[in-house]
Amino acid sequence: MDCGQYTSGIVSSDMREAAKELRKEVNVIVRRADKTAAFVLIDTEVYQRKLDLILGISSKFEKLSYNPIEENKREANKTTETINAVPNSVYFLTIIGDLRPSYLYGNVRTHKNGNPLRPIISQCPMPTYHLDKRLNSILTPYVLDKYSVASSAKFSITERIDQQWHHGFFTNVPVGETIELNLESLQGPIYSYP
Repeated sequence: MDCGQYTSGIVSSDMREAAKELRKEVNVIVRRADKTAAFVLIDTEVYQRKLDLILGISSKFEKLSYNPIEENKREANKTTETINAVPNSVYFLTIIGDLRPSYLYGNVRTHKNGNPLRPIISQCPMPTYHLDKRLNSILTPYVLDKYSVASSAKFSITERIDQQWHHGFFTNVPVGETIELNLESLQGPIYSYP
C-alpha cells in the first residue's frame, strides 16, 4: 500500500540515487535526519538498538501475540457497511486486500546529544489508512480555520497541557486527556477517558 511520494526540492535526484545505493549495504541504514532535508548514515546494529529501546517502553507499546489486521479489517468493514446502509449517507469502500500492520521507524535527531531517534509509526499499510483519509476529507471542511494549523511547525500545545505533562509533541502527549481538555475548552466537561 502506498502512502504517496514526497520529493524535496533540497535533496537532489543524484542524492536520492546515492542513498538508494547505500541502502544496499548490510551494515548501514540510511535515514532522513529529523527536521531537515538531509540523510544520515547509521550503523544497522546501533539503529536497531535505538529502535528496541523505544519499543521497550511498556507505557507506549505492547507486544501482541497475534496479528490483529484481519480483525481490524472486519470491524472497519462492519462499521462502513452500517454507514453505507443509511440512505443518502456518505459512501465508504469495503476494505479488501492483503494488508499489514503499521510499522515503526526512526529519523535521527542530529541536533540532540547521542543522536536519538524520533519514532514515527507509518499507518500506510493498515486496513483503515484509506478510510482515515476519506474521513479526513469529509470532516476538514467543517473545521474552522482558527482551530486548525497547516503544519506541525505552526502547532503549539496549549499552556495548560504543557504545564500539566511537560512532554513534547505527539508521541508523548496523553491522548485521552488531550481530547478531554479540547472538548472542555469547546463545550465544558463531558466525560472522562480511562
